Amino acid sequence: MNFRDVPTAQYLQAYTYTDESLCVEILNLLAGLDAIDRDLWGQKIIWSQGFVDGLAELYARRKIALPTKASILAKNNPNLELEDFIKIQESCQKITRNAIENGTLVKGPCEICETTNKIEAHHPDYTKPFDVRWLCKSHHSAWHNCEQNALSAGLMLAETSLTRFIEVKKLARERVEIVEIVEEDKDKKPIVNPVGLTPSKLAKIWNEKAPPECKKVSIPFTRKPKDLEKIKDALRRNPDPQWWERVVLLLHILPFVRGHNGRGWKITLDVMVRDAELILDGKYEGTYGKGPEGRGRPQPPRDPDFEGLPEQ
Repeated sequence: MNFRDVPTAQYLQAYTYTDESLCVEILNLLAGLDAIDRDLWGQKIIWSQGFVDGLAELYARRKIALPTKASILAKNNPNLELEDFIKIQESCQKITRNAIENGTLVKGPCEICETTNKIEAHHPDYTKPFDVRWLCKSHHSAWHNCEQNALSAGLMLAETSLTRFIEVKKLARERVEIVEIVEEDKDKKPIVNPVGLTPSKLAKIWNEKAPPECKKVSIPFTRKPKDLEKIKDALRRNPDPQWWERVVLLLHILPFVRGHNGRGWKITLDVMVRDAELILDGKYEGTYGKGPEGRGRPQPPRDPDFEGLPEQ
């Protein structure tokens, strides 16, 4: 099974009721146990010699040869696949350019910043030249950087991830506008929490919007007085619920905080609150196996929900 083939990978995830990261994690474990071939899995090919050997009797009654590892390696030559991909990509881009020039396709504004300058067509699927997302050059490059970082970590970013990326970037722009308004008004009157955002409401945002890999918090939400005061201080500094929604949404496109860091560490609500500004500043972007810039390797946080319980 070729896991680099997106429809094949998505079918396997649907069949096993897993998401992308959990499916890859399980396959990594199977490779480590030699349940599937390690070398082929390094090329994202799923091959079980034991399973194939079990089909020998069945293939003996057929007119085709039993598949071998060598035949799979030859069939899935990455250089040949790359050449085929480049041909499809170039053909798709040429068709799109021609469609723009003859008016069949009309450029729209950037889906994130709404500018009409330097607009580029992004293709979620290079076999569909007319299925495009319009992004400015800057945001188009930013998305492909996210894709490259994910590929470096052995992950794939699907169309749903692109939708999250656009949503997060739009929220970022809205946050900048809010900050500018607050900066203008801060000398006129004290900044207060205008919407009554409470730790309990923040916990609800976390449970509803955090990545599935991250541990949910218990409701009603409780913490030790000292920990609760830290959360309240953070809410006083950033009282806008959309600001916190954006922080939580960003976690979806940061593999490091979702367990892809060499130790399986996953971010919790308390650490998210502590590092919210670092997350927004992009300090976690591109970090695979190391901590955010300027903070060193993040330590697994204590979990207030389990404090005081004996270790298993």
